[in-house]
Amino acid sequence: MSAWAWAGAGCYVAAFAIVLAFALAYLTRRRFMPYHRAAAGQSWDSLSPRLRLLLLALMRALGAAWLACVAGGALLLNEWVLTRPGFAALALFQAYCLFAFGPQVAIAAGLRRATGARTPVAAAAAALALSLLGFALCALALRAAQ
Repeated sequence: MSAWAWAGAGCYVAAFAIVLAFALAYLTRRRFMPYHRAAAGQSWDSLSPRLRLLLLALMRALGAAWLACVAGGALLLNEWVLTRPGFAALALFQAYCLFAFGPQVAIAAGLRRATGARTPVAAAAAALALSLLGFALCALALRAAQ
C-alpha cells in the first residue's frame, strides 16, 4: 500500500474515532449532555424520573447505533479499501461514510440553529471532512498505482 493510501486510511480511522468517542460518551452517561440541557431549556434534575429514563434509553440507543456504525466502517474499510482496492469499492465506502456522518452534521447544526445550544457541529463536521480527505487520498493512491 502506498503512503497516499495509508494516509487516506488514517483519515478514515480518525473520522470513525470521533464517532466512537461520541458512541462511548452516549453509552456511559448518567444524565444528558450540557448541550441537551441548553437545547431543552431545563436541567436534568427538573425532569420527571420517567422522562429521564426515556432520554437515557434514547441516548444509549443512539450510542449503540454509532458503535455499530464504527464497527461496520472498520469492516468495510478493511474489506473494500484495504483488501480489494479499486475505485468502485472506495466510492461505495465513501457513500457509507456520507450516510453515516452527514446526518450527524445536519442534526447538530439544525438543533443549534433552532435552540442556540452549542451542539457538537465541529466534531461531526470534522468526521465528515476527514472521510472526504480520506477518499481523496485513497483515490490519488489508486490513480498513482495505474
